[in-house]
Amino acid sequence: MSANTEIPKKRKPRKPPPTAEDHAALAEAIARFLDAREAYRIAKVNAREARKALRRAKRQPMSGLNAAYKVLQGYCAPIDAHRIVKEMAAQGLWKSPKGLTPAGTISVSIKRDIKAKGAASRFARGKEPGTFMANPLLPENIW
Repeated sequence: MSANTEIPKKRKPRKPPPTAEDHAALAEAIARFLDAREAYRIAKVNAREARKALRRAKRQPMSGLNAAYKVLQGYCAPIDAHRIVKEMAAQGLWKSPKGLTPAGTISVSIKRDIKAKGAASRFARGKEPGTFMANPLLPENIW
């Protein structure tokens, strides 16, 4: 075999060098990609934080005072601690952890909150002894 019988390889034609428009288009594509990647990263972080907050909320039950306040927001008139506890249990917001007197616990907690915070408290005393209501002076409690 001689060297002349071999078939020469075809060469691909050379591409012209990139122009300024090609560079601009490439830079724009890279910027879009980086923006999308950053947006994806932020969304991923936000979703992760939301999942963490949800897990924390599931682990930490609502406190007795927060549950009582949520119940009292639904009432315009003052109600007593026994009825507050019954409503909290019915709504599944709170139940006494092995306590014999949950109404006493809630009543004392509300009284302590009123005494400590005064007019800024979320709670207010009713006209009858042992009755409470959501503080009507707070803007979120205007019926």
